[in-house]
Amino acid sequence: MKTKILIICILALSINLQAQNFVDALRFSQNQYMGTARFCSMGGSFGALGADLSVMATNPAGLAVYQKSELSITPIIGINKNEGKLSGSSKTDTKNTFNLANIGFVGTFKDDGDGNGWKNINFGFAMNRVADYNQSIVIEGDNAVGSYLDAIVSSANGKTPSEITDAFNNNNSYYREFMAWDTWAMDTVANTNGLKYTPAFNTAASKTQRRTHQITGGVNEFDISMSGNYNHILYLGATIGITSLKCDQTIKHRETILNASEDMNYFELNEYVKTQGTGFNFKFGAIVRPNEITRIGFAIHTPTFYSLNDRYSYEMTTDFKTADSKGFTSYTSPSNKKESEYDYSLSTPMRLIGSAGVIINKIAAINLEYEYVDYSTARFESDDYDYDTENSGIQDNLTAAHNFRIGGELLLGDMRLRAGYAYYGHPYKDHDIRLDEARHNISAGIGFVTGNIYMDLGYIYSISKSSYYMYDGYVDEPIPEVNNTNNSIVMSLGVKF
Repeated sequence: MKTKILIICILALSINLQAQNFVDALRFSQNQYMGTARFCSMGGSFGALGADLSVMATNPAGLAVYQKSELSITPIIGINKNEGKLSGSSKTDTKNTFNLANIGFVGTFKDDGDGNGWKNINFGFAMNRVADYNQSIVIEGDNAVGSYLDAIVSSANGKTPSEITDAFNNNNSYYREFMAWDTWAMDTVANTNGLKYTPAFNTAASKTQRRTHQITGGVNEFDISMSGNYNHILYLGATIGITSLKCDQTIKHRETILNASEDMNYFELNEYVKTQGTGFNFKFGAIVRPNEITRIGFAIHTPTFYSLNDRYSYEMTTDFKTADSKGFTSYTSPSNKKESEYDYSLSTPMRLIGSAGVIINKIAAINLEYEYVDYSTARFESDDYDYDTENSGIQDNLTAAHNFRIGGELLLGDMRLRAGYAYYGHPYKDHDIRLDEARHNISAGIGFVTGNIYMDLGYIYSISKSSYYMYDGYVDEPIPEVNNTNNSIVMSLGVKF
């Protein structure tokens, strides 16, 4: 078990913001579809039912079910809470957000003839939020096993201080190693095997570790869709999706040494990265309506092809009890905040979605949906780097996830009652070394119709738990656990004409 943990951590399961790794590939590949309040209330399960603006992001054939044009807007309020656990201690932090979950329009163009054939051709435009990264994590506890410095020292071993300094100055690499050397967090020792480094304190001694991880941003997808209704039996649709991704991360890692005999009081490493970019994808869908009650849907999503840019920087501070020859006890590196950037590409996995819906007497509807997505097929690319190690890490550590969504709606006059559930499956191959990182969404909502105007309200309760690796696993670190709870309130205002 310890060997497995060491291997998977070295493959970059830790948060090393300078390099892309399979954690980033997973983060930017996972979708949790948001949209209209009706869509959210029913667990995002609409693949066979259609007639909702959100289906442009899941099964565009559902757009052809519309018999009237429609315009709507949906803001969403999120309350995200994380409980971080380390060595029996726990810390909780909350982040509140306000975004647009959906804004869209569908135009319906009917065939007024009496013959069979295409009954209507519909066009749609929408912005759907397909991922939200906003969260705040705080982890704090005592650790007498290892230190972040162990990972830094391990990476520095085998290189001279001048090589590390040159890499930092010329290649924008070895940030952490340079800063640890520059602030006396590590020093050199000579031995028969060559040059090695040693931490400034006994890393196996008791210390308090505190890490804060702030993430903001998400993915908005701008969909352009066309769909057709053939004789109210077959519905076909296609979407061009243009995605806008933004993810800003700030990590602050502080270790306070509790052993009074150690000269170092603490060190703190701050890491910042801003990722942004655009991508595109295509979606194709179909719905078959064999009778008045049953509908069967299918959709295929191509990979999203992203062009991304990372802007990153680091800063390290150390503090000692004993002053140096110049009277200094504290050091900060680098002396000026050096920011670097890197351009690369990411292709996310393709998706397959199957669904079945039932409509009962035009007063009740139920939809069951299954989504297959193989995260191990995500790939990084760049003009000046082959990404073989990172892409191997994706294949070795990620696997196919099986997502299920179910939703129902009941019409009571001018009022609609809705409920849903969504399960987003575990994305990692090795269940032995990670918690079950599946996500569960429970939702409910209510809607009111007055003439051609409607208002819908929805609520989503989402829970998940995950392992959180703080550094590269040079030693067997106590692995923190993060329990996430998210409460979202959505409201849609719309008009049909």
